[in-house]
Amino acid sequence: MGSMKNLWLMLIISMAIKTGVSYQHLEAPIPSPSYKNYLTDCAARLHPKYCADQTYFDIFYGNETTSEECCKNLHVGVGKSCTDNLIKFVLASSPQFKKNETQIWRRINQIWNGCTA
Repeated sequence: MGSMKNLWLMLIISMAIKTGVSYQHLEAPIPSPSYKNYLTDCAARLHPKYCADQTYFDIFYGNETTSEECCKNLHVGVGKSCTDNLIKFVLASSPQFKKNETQIWRRINQIWNGCTA
């Protein structure tokens, strides 16, 4: 356990030294083609389109309510892993959402836990 903690600490220190501290806006890393295909496939599983729109605005803006139908599509069609990876990608690539990250994760958990699949 201690050696694993030390390994993580060394990894973080190594990354900090290699990248240095910068006050410039850093671009999100471009996903590999296979990961991009995976994310595209995940996003395409949430249909019809109004479900994708409804869920997006519910998660990232909190100004929509995900219907029971769309929630079931999220559970059955997309799945938890795909959903979480899509959210991680949006958070990493869209700085405007970063300040609301805690609320975004709270919203997706409420959506995920609040509907029946």
